[in-house]
Amino acid sequence: MGTATKQSTEWQDRRSGPVGCLAGNFVLDSIRKPGEEFKRYKGTIFVSDKRMIVGRICSRQSYLAGNFVHFCNLTTTHHRNLVKEAEGREIFYLLLTVKGKEIHYWLIPHRVMGQALRKAKPKKSDSACIIRVRETNKGYEMLGIDVSQHHHHLVVNPVLTRRISEAEKKNPKSQQAVVNVLDGPTKKQAKVTLRYTDGREYSGTLHIKRNGMAAVS
Repeated sequence: MGTATKQSTEWQDRRSGPVGCLAGNFVLDSIRKPGEEFKRYKGTIFVSDKRMIVGRICSRQSYLAGNFVHFCNLTTTHHRNLVKEAEGREIFYLLLTVKGKEIHYWLIPHRVMGQALRKAKPKKSDSACIIRVRETNKGYEMLGIDVSQHHHHLVVNPVLTRRISEAEKKNPKSQQAVVNVLDGPTKKQAKVTLRYTDGREYSGTLHIKRNGMAAVS
């Protein structure tokens, strides 16, 4: 367990959301070695002279169910291409989850992620593989691979805690939850109600498409 005190600004990807960017920068500073400087390469990929960090984030623990503590999508093509793009740098995947006043992360070597991708089944819709980390009574595993040794967690300082709380309040959509799922006329649709933390509600019908994707109307 560690406590970071500095706040960097390299993590700026809009898809991460404000909470994800705050947490991502906090972790980048915690894994920075003496004299090491990270620069944003693209998206949530960062490089220093010797390392490439490939970031993936779950900005809220509430997005996860059961004993899962992280999930993300990766493709084997992207994974292979990183070797060329890294230009000899050591490659790590930074899997990050925000949990209250703590940030949990797994710094996974490229080789270990390759083992996981070989076990994963690509989605038919876009060929991406779903990578999940789950907590077990022995630690953490990713598609059957023990990744406990790669796990770390940080206690967020009061200043960053306040900034994360403010970011969550400004982005209530990130806190939506599906409640009240009712049986529909077929197994491919159901009535749902989305209830937001700011008091708004939306009701509609959840349709499951042939490709496995879902849409609400």
